[in-house]
Amino acid sequence: MLKENTKANPQCKIDIVTTHHVKDPATIDVQFKDGNKFHIDGSEMMGDDIVNQVQKYSNKLTQQEDLKAQ
Repeated sequence: MLKENTKANPQCKIDIVTTHHVKDPATIDVQFKDGNKFHIDGSEMMGDDIVNQVQKYSNKLTQQEDLKAQ
């Protein structure tokens, strides 16, 4: 995830919010340089699913940037 994500968005911020009880799932906010934000509820998605979702959008951004550069 990190290599592709860095290429698409070197300024990507991933914030993990844990203001609830320790056993409650975390809330993850991902913001890409195009301004799109993903709000991921840890109770709905876990581990690889979260990485895959972020990676999928990161790859989409990379493809768009490559097309614009041509």
